[in-house]
Amino acid sequence: MNYFICSFDKSLLGIPSAKIEKILSFESSSEIKKQVSIPALFKLNDSKIVHALILKEKDALVLCPKIEVEIDVQEDSIKTLPVLLSHRFNCIQGLAFVKDDLVLLLDTDKLLEVVK
Repeated sequence: MNYFICSFDKSLLGIPSAKIEKILSFESSSEIKKQVSIPALFKLNDSKIVHALILKEKDALVLCPKIEVEIDVQEDSIKTLPVLLSHRFNCIQGLAFVKDDLVLLLDTDKLLEVVK
């Protein structure tokens, strides 16, 4: 599965590209009312929001730092979060190592449940 990778703080976040309808610059994204800020969700308010991702079929916008690259993550390389962390980060579907970097993989469906 392909993921858009953005970095914030000292972490990498993978957003499933199959769930994204369109990528916009943050400035041109104010028309959609349901918006989720990834930096605010993880209490990293000092991260600069650059891109806005329109989710397919959800009429929602995910605000995120700059998308650096799109990568393919093999299903068998995705690890589940330990139970201790899964309660705190319930919108993360798992993690994977890509070129020695740890990537947290976002579950967009759970993300929208969190912000309801």
